[in-house]
Amino acid sequence: MFSESRTEKKRNEDVIYASDNLWIVCDAASGLTKTDWMHQGSDAAWFSHFLVNRIIEALQPALTDDKVSVQTAFSFPDRPAQTGSLSEILASACQQAAAIFPSCSELEMPSAAIAILYRNESRQQFEYLVLGDCVLLAELVDSQVPVDPEKPAGQERIISQEKLAKADKSNAEQDKNNVEADENKEGDQEGRTNFNFDRPDSPVCKITDSTIASFDGIALDFMKARSKASNEPFLAQRLLANEILIANRKKKNQPDGYAIADCTTRWAGRELTGTIPLNALKRAALYSDGFDQLQTFLQADQTIQSDEDFLNYIFDHQSETLDLLHDRQEQDAACQILPRLKLRDDTSVILVDFPPQ
Repeated sequence: MFSESRTEKKRNEDVIYASDNLWIVCDAASGLTKTDWMHQGSDAAWFSHFLVNRIIEALQPALTDDKVSVQTAFSFPDRPAQTGSLSEILASACQQAAAIFPSCSELEMPSAAIAILYRNESRQQFEYLVLGDCVLLAELVDSQVPVDPEKPAGQERIISQEKLAKADKSNAEQDKNNVEADENKEGDQEGRTNFNFDRPDSPVCKITDSTIASFDGIALDFMKARSKASNEPFLAQRLLANEILIANRKKKNQPDGYAIADCTTRWAGRELTGTIPLNALKRAALYSDGFDQLQTFLQADQTIQSDEDFLNYIFDHQSETLDLLHDRQEQDAACQILPRLKLRDDTSVILVDFPPQ
């Protein structure tokens, strides 16, 4: 198992946790006004640490090691551990955060994307939850993957899809209610599915929600057009895109917007959850959107072609991956290969192998 998280800020707003039974990546963002409500230097860092610690506390009885919390300089009030599904545990943590965090406007409230993978021994299955633009990249045991090119990717797979949320903004209004799916139900066939196999016979599945990226794309397109028209650097247009970013932030947990954890539970029902039999999962990678940039860079120069290639690449270069990403970002400081809102973001990854049972 390999895990690492890096930042260039005073406080890392990402949190990672890895044990024998539980793996979490949480990527938080402060409000747009950058107000430090909790007087900790970063509301985002406070929020991500709070959520992860609450999740660990809830699942602590089933853990097999002695590590029960992430290292943090923050102190949190004691609360009874919440039990239930991963969705219920996360919702409880958000409600507890709301009781502590000062009342403030939506633009000032921190939020967090999160990916959770939990080995539930009593049920003989892995359980996962992905909310926002964190990623779970899962490789199934080859023999467990039905090879049937006639069926769309995501249909009749060994992974059970409990909830799917469409990310297409044009269809967001009609998707206010949960889109329930099990292993015998098709995924989103009207475009991108959040539950994506490269090809019908691929053992690798990428589970994420690209809605946030699609909203960021509005600002990035504006910045590219301004940069071209003014013949000025791309990142120099960032301040000019603030109105777009504020408008995007107002879409947080709205029916026509994107879903992400915050000091509410309005995201509930739009998280991606499911189960994988214990003997069906071979490898998994959990990472933040900051690390996800590496796949784009590697595909741009044709080092890799697919999600399966990317999983193999990062497992082959485990301890080097964050350095490789840093180098690619430096080489693309003008943001021409990968347009982005800043040179680099907090970056986190967990890689774990599951030996055959």
